[in-house]
Formats: sequence, structure tokens, C-alpha cells
Amino acid sequence: MCGPRRRAAEPFAQARRFTERLWERTAGYVDTDLPAKAAQHFHQAFWEMYLAATLLEAGLPMIPRTQRKNTGAGPDLQIAPNIWVEAIAVTGGCGPDAVPAHDADSKAHDVPDRELRCAWCPA
Repeated sequence: MCGPRRRAAEPFAQARRFTERLWERTAGYVDTDLPAKAAQHFHQAFWEMYLAATLLEAGLPMIPRTQRKNTGAGPDLQIAPNIWVEAIAVTGGCGPDAVPAHDADSKAHDVPDRELRCAWCPA
């Protein structure tokens, strides 16, 4: 690949390398099935990795998943000794309380306050 197509593909290659580096750095701290989850829920998986990497970079004493009492359940991340973090990336939802979709038509729309609050409530 060369020319304009290569230049257009480069941001995607950079994003992939960044995501792979996040995985290398955080694999021991996040859900073991995160790569499989990422295929269907990429934003949620990325947020969990990014949050873990940020906490590690801040020097917080993260507990690897293999050293937790219950390695397969519980919140996403643990900071020693008893701080638990659930990484939540909210979606638009579904059903009657879903945030309505809007076309990218450059028009102003009312903010769906009620639906947005419903999306955050489970968090």
C-alpha cells in the first residue's frame, strides 16, 4: 500500500499499536476474557484497559487478578488493599429508555436528559 491509502490507514495502525500496548501492560489486571469481549464491546474493553493503565502509571498498588481472593468475579480492578473499581462505559441503551439516535445532519436537537440519566443509573 502506498500514497494516499497508506496515509489514510496510518491512524488505524497507530490505534491498533496503542491498544496492543495497553493490553501488554494491563493483561494481568483486567478480565482474562477481555479480548473476546472486545469483539462485541470494544469501547467497554478499551476503557477497562485504559483505566488500568492509568492507575498503574499513577503508581497505585494494583492487585493482579491472579492474586485476588476470587479471580473470576467481582469488580474489574482492585487497588490494594480494599479499593475496588468497576470500569463502566455507558452505551445508548435499548428499549423505551434508550437514548434516541440522531442523524449527523448538523441540526440542533434537544438533549434527551431522561434517557441519559437512565443510561447512567445502572453504573
